[in-house]
Amino acid sequence: MYDSNRPMLSRMLQAAGAVVTNLGIAKDDPAAIAARLVGAASDHDLLISSGGAPVGFADHLTQIISRRGYLEFWRLAMRPGKPIGFGDVDDCPTLLLPGNPLAAAAGFALIGRAILARLESRPPARTGWRLPVATSLSKPAGRTQILLGRLCHDPSGRPTVVEPLPDQGSASLRYLALADVMILLHSEQTVINGSDPVEIVPVRQGFPA
Repeated sequence: MYDSNRPMLSRMLQAAGAVVTNLGIAKDDPAAIAARLVGAASDHDLLISSGGAPVGFADHLTQIISRRGYLEFWRLAMRPGKPIGFGDVDDCPTLLLPGNPLAAAAGFALIGRAILARLESRPPARTGWRLPVATSLSKPAGRTQILLGRLCHDPSGRPTVVEPLPDQGSASLRYLALADVMILLHSEQTVINGSDPVEIVPVRQGFPA
């Protein structure tokens, strides 16, 4: 098994202006995880984990946060990215991201960047860009859906349309690397026709020209 999320999230954090400390991989043991988090909480402004927070008896992370601080939220109506949580360990903000790469990247792009901005006392980076979508889309009501997309440009290089990528699997590193943006479909949206405007969020910090 390859550790792809750690370098990916490190680059996303650095692009957002953060100084990153690599705390390594903690054993799947409550005492080891608690010791790692508590030790880091004393001299860090934000803790981020990826993986290790499934729904069920092995949910060590949320239990540790609930004991050492407060779990603000856990599990969102979002796909991919349902097992995302946020709380604090000994007053250090702590963001729990899923283990699947796309879900982890989406969680950081939508939530992690806003947390960093708040910690730095600056306005969150603009995320509300909208472009027409190249093809029709549909999804169930009541859930936020995130899709990977590529930008289509006019001859001057200006982005004009966003095209969903063919593979939207949450573990698809190849298509995550190829994507320019994430297409954000809100919970109330069910049918999106081709050429309808959709909200897009950059995969990388800033917005591609």
